[in-house]
Amino acid sequence: LDLIGRWVEDNINLMSDEHLHHLVVVLDQENPDLYKWLTEQDLTPQHMASNPVFQGLQARTREFLGSLANKNARASKGMEWKKAWNDDGKELKKPIAAKWFDTQ
Repeated sequence: LDLIGRWVEDNINLMSDEHLHHLVVVLDQENPDLYKWLTEQDLTPQHMASNPVFQGLQARTREFLGSLANKNARASKGMEWKKAWNDDGKELKKPIAAKWFDTQ
């Protein structure tokens, strides 16, 4: 996860021992789970949601992804979004629906 590496580079010199411990807890998570939590594709478990390092990473991820996406193409918090194409650009016969989780 490149976002984590960049965030750590920007913040590691400012971290206390306690924050370094919180960073280790974040880095000990499975990458697929961590990615879903950081990108708010899945609800974040409480032990991570209360982690100040995770909170900083999630804020940076939200800011980064928000800068890339057209606001008109994004679902509002709590609203369903649909993907009507697959990764090679072909239209799907049945759109995939998902819910945007509000982790705040």
